[in-house]
Amino acid sequence: LAESAENASSLAKRESPMGLITHRSFTRSVKVEWQDKRYREQLPVDPFLGDLLKLARRERVIIVSTDRRTGATTRIPQALFFERPNTQVRVSMPRRLSAMAAGTRILAEMGGERREIVNWQTGVDRKRQDEWRARVILMTHKAVVHRIRDYAGLLPDGWFVMDDAHVRTPEGDLLLGFLRAGVERSERTGLVILTNDECADAFAEYFDHAPLLQITRSHEKVREGVISEGLGMLGTAETLLEEFVAGDLPSGSILLLERGREDASALARRLRHRIAARQLSHRISVMEAHSMLVNGSSVQIVQPASQGTLRFICGTDILRYGVTPPDILGVVDAMTVRRLQSEDGVEWSVRNWPLSRNEAQWTRNMLTAAPGCFYLTIGRPWGALDPEDAQTIKPAMTEHVLEVAASGARVEEMAWLYPLDPERTKGAVTYLQTVEALDADRQVTKIGRRMLEFPLDPPLSRVLVSAAQKDVLPEAILAVAFLQIGGIFSGGLESVKNGTTYSREVAEMFFLSGRRCPPWLEKTKDGYDVNVGNTFQPREIARTMERSIRHAFARASGNDFVASIRAYRAFKAMERSSQMDEFLLRHWCRERFLNYDRICLADTFVRRIVEEAEDMAPLHHPPECDIGFSATDLTKALMEGLPYRLARREENGRWRNRSGIFLLSFASCCSREAPLLLTAGVTFSQGHHPRDKSNGDVRICQFAAPVEEAWVREAFSSH
Repeated sequence: LAESAENASSLAKRESPMGLITHRSFTRSVKVEWQDKRYREQLPVDPFLGDLLKLARRERVIIVSTDRRTGATTRIPQALFFERPNTQVRVSMPRRLSAMAAGTRILAEMGGERREIVNWQTGVDRKRQDEWRARVILMTHKAVVHRIRDYAGLLPDGWFVMDDAHVRTPEGDLLLGFLRAGVERSERTGLVILTNDECADAFAEYFDHAPLLQITRSHEKVREGVISEGLGMLGTAETLLEEFVAGDLPSGSILLLERGREDASALARRLRHRIAARQLSHRISVMEAHSMLVNGSSVQIVQPASQGTLRFICGTDILRYGVTPPDILGVVDAMTVRRLQSEDGVEWSVRNWPLSRNEAQWTRNMLTAAPGCFYLTIGRPWGALDPEDAQTIKPAMTEHVLEVAASGARVEEMAWLYPLDPERTKGAVTYLQTVEALDADRQVTKIGRRMLEFPLDPPLSRVLVSAAQKDVLPEAILAVAFLQIGGIFSGGLESVKNGTTYSREVAEMFFLSGRRCPPWLEKTKDGYDVNVGNTFQPREIARTMERSIRHAFARASGNDFVASIRAYRAFKAMERSSQMDEFLLRHWCRERFLNYDRICLADTFVRRIVEEAEDMAPLHHPPECDIGFSATDLTKALMEGLPYRLARREENGRWRNRSGIFLLSFASCCSREAPLLLTAGVTFSQGHHPRDKSNGDVRICQFAAPVEEAWVREAFSSH
């Protein structure tokens, strides 16, 4: 900002809030004294706080259009608090990590201990927020929706700030509907909506032409470049690492934006390995930023890197919208995002979508706050992207319908910023009535209210409710985690090609039903080697080996969910009982065709579910403990939550459910002759598939479990 003296001077002339800021000159190097006698570094939003408070004294709803890195999320809640110290200020954010990071920043500026003045809620807390002593409370959109729903649609007294309202998520869309309906009935509530320039006018019109306050800052030039897909994210990171070692790159943080949390976690692990191999761990660090992180990570992200060090932050969309490290040097963008799509309002699938131009622009804008930042894109420049939004295309409607019904209303009666599809809404209502979450009059049942307490989508919550009744809750938690991350098994083609030597314990898993040693497996003094020659194709060998491994873990159940649970528990037992380091554990997983990175991701997901659901359904044993369970009861619990994933076998060997036709994965241990299956984890394989005579996208099912028709009649007798 020192290079933009003219703009800084014009900002300094704006009026500051009365009694709030005593020093009016605008520069980042100046600290100003606030009403609480604490000094704060001046941010671009500070000169606009006076206008905001003037509007707040006479308006119920205010729309604030702001750029990234203006400090609006940090300073606006504090300004509202000092304006009315006797009221609470609640801030709603799209993601847990965003709430924790913003809470950490505000707490550092206001001082004191957490829960005294500032607090943040990262899950669906069982305690009422009114009982908290804190005056500034940060929560996720989902937690706020639960609070409003529990109070029959009324908003909490005091100030309510919705941050990043332009970021479309199912919870965000639902929260906007509740705010629009509740602000008229909540006379002691003020509402501030923070959004970007592109969406500000739409929000102002949605809230009955609410006043709009625009916050601006100076924009520095960003260096842009395009990276070849061959070099990729890891190769680009290594190149930047070399520049830092050579002294051509200063200290700071570089954001590596991957498609999803699994990709970000895998990239972080590979990068840490490369850095450790070069003995640079004391100068270069690697962090992760995605939805599966624990609380302490947010504190580290919002703090600058140590002097003389470089920090890589491997993350997802969280870094585009909610969490901003203070010392960004640049961004490397994969230009692809992972989105949920639901065609019928109930079933959803994960697809990779190209980034939109608007989203790339938002990412680039956060680099304009400081001079010299770079924006590197992989494959193509951001300006060549489609201008259409690639955010949540078609979210599932089950959560909308159930949450609104629990508040005593219907989704058709509420005004929505993004209009709802009547057919998809009808499909969601039908599903919720099928699983007995809603009755015939669309009133929430006891089962439906229990589903709302779990931090999951309604279909997966219904699985856990049923599992708790059947005493298989720990196993169901694992199954739900595997569905969320895409499973823990991985193809073994690379392992076969690289000549991995298998131990006798693993090799015996390939001897299906007591058969002799396969001809492509040779016994050596160290174990067993795979003989890849002209006779045997590596891909076919890998598929056969992976299926044999799954059969060994599934035993007689022929159930992919059971195989995954037993494989996970075998890994956790090995992790507890031995002194293996990460390298040996990875080798153990590679032998058994398991994905080490996905197992670690499943660990984090399982911990989150257990922490947030333990008050509702206490576990008799931890999910990782290898204790016997009923595969039949687990399958029934999954079926009662996912009835639309039941599929019948057709004459041509393919399978059909209400979502369409698909094939079973080559590695699935489920019988191809079973007339009825419970299926999940459908992925799309582009182009011609060897087991399908048609061209185009082929749908492949990764999880399957045999189901008896008597179970279906018993569970859904009224449907």
